Amino acid sequence: GRFTQMLGIAVTIGLIGGIYGGQPVNMMMQAFGWERVIEIMAVAGLILAVATYLLTPSQKFEKIEFSSIKSDIKTVLLNPWVVSITLLSGMMVVPMEGFADLWGREYLKVAYGYDEDWAATLPSFLFLGMCFGAPFVSYLADKTKAYFGVAMMCAAVMAVSFMTILFMDVNATMMMVLLSLSGVACAYQIIMIYKASKFVPDHVAGLIPIIKNKYQN
Repeated sequence: GRFTQMLGIAVTIGLIGGIYGGQPVNMMMQAFGWERVIEIMAVAGLILAVATYLLTPSQKFEKIEFSSIKSDIKTVLLNPWVVSITLLSGMMVVPMEGFADLWGREYLKVAYGYDEDWAATLPSFLFLGMCFGAPFVSYLADKTKAYFGVAMMCAAVMAVSFMTILFMDVNATMMMVLLSLSGVACAYQIIMIYKASKFVPDHVAGLIPIIKNKYQN
C-alpha cells in the first residue's frame, strides 16, 4: 500500500515539470530556435546531474557480481506475468506518450483550428490530470485492492475521452475536461508497476519500471 502511494506522490512532483514546461518551451523555441533550446536543456540537465551526485548522501554498497545482474534481469524478463502486464499497459500509453508528447499539438491545430499557443497549452491538461490524479488513483487501488479493476476503469475513461475528442467536435471547455480526466486515468501506470513488481522477488523489483519502459517502447 505504501509503495503505490509514495510512487503516486513522486509522479505528482515529477509531472509538475510537464505541466509548466509545454508552453515555456514552445516560447523558447520561437525565440531562440529548437537547437539552442536543446543545448540549454542539455546544460541544465548536466548541472542537475552534478548537483544530485554532490548532494546525495554517500552509502556503502555491497559489491555486485555481473553474473548476479544478468540473473536478476533474466528473472524479470522471463516472468510471464511481468511480460503480460507490461505489454498490456504499454497499449495504454497513447494519451500521455503519444498525444501529449508527440502529435497532440499538431492534431489540435489541424483538426480544431487552434492557434500555436492554445494547441501547445491544451495537452498540458493531461499532465495536470495525472499530477493530481496519481495519488487519488493509487489510494483508490490500495483501498479497494482491486488493482486490475481500477486499471481497467482507467482504460475505459481514456478510451471514451479520446473517442469523443477524435470523432466529435467538442468545445474548448469540454476538451480541457476530457484531457484532464484522461490524465487522471493515466495513473494506471503506477498500479501496473506495483502489480508487476509483486510477481518477482523483492531484490529485483526495482527493475520493473525499466523493463516496463523497454516493452512500451
